[in-house]
Amino acid sequence: MTMKRYESDLTFKFSTKRDARLLVVNGSITISVWDGEEWVETDTFTTGSYEYYTNGAYLQVECGSGSYSFYFDHGEPCTTEPA
Repeated sequence: MTMKRYESDLTFKFSTKRDARLLVVNGSITISVWDGEEWVETDTFTTGSYEYYTNGAYLQVECGSGSYSFYFDHGEPCTTEPA
């Protein structure tokens, strides 16, 4: 299966079926988590592979300037904003 790499700012909603997922970054990204009231910036990653906690989370990924892409193992962007 080919990994789907994303090249723009996106929001993801993850199920509670897995605690963590593989995150692969080329360039730089910043991740924010929805805390129930607002987006809270939590982490910045540069090129590399990481294990990232996703259990039931809404995550907002913002890409840095220049050339970048990222991939979440078993992650698909969502179109709804958190309530």
